[in-house]
Amino acid sequence: MFSISTNSGVPIYRQVADAVVRQIDRGQLQHGELLPSVRQLAQELGINPMTVSKAWAMLEADEIVERKRGVGMVVIRKAEKPEQCLRPAIKQLIAEAQQLGLTSSQLAKLIRQHWK
Repeated sequence: MFSISTNSGVPIYRQVADAVVRQIDRGQLQHGELLPSVRQLAQELGINPMTVSKAWAMLEADEIVERKRGVGMVVIRKAEKPEQCLRPAIKQLIAEAQQLGLTSSQLAKLIRQHWK
């Protein structure tokens, strides 16, 4: 259900939270579904439970999930449009292209080349 990379440079809690959002947007997690418990997911991924707890807290603060006493974390956000799903990745790609000194037309050309 979740996969993480310790070499990606992205904090693990962020990877876990992003994975939940992607699964919601792809329809793999539906409104009202329960997320795995902190302990269960930490054991499954081989990570510290506090890392999962931090991801759950971030998702709760962003009103993506809700803590139900005695039940666990429940998905409360519905899927977004596909274009909205790509916004974070696009923003990151643009930022990296700008750091490399690429223009928007150069970036667009690269995208078109790789689209094929």
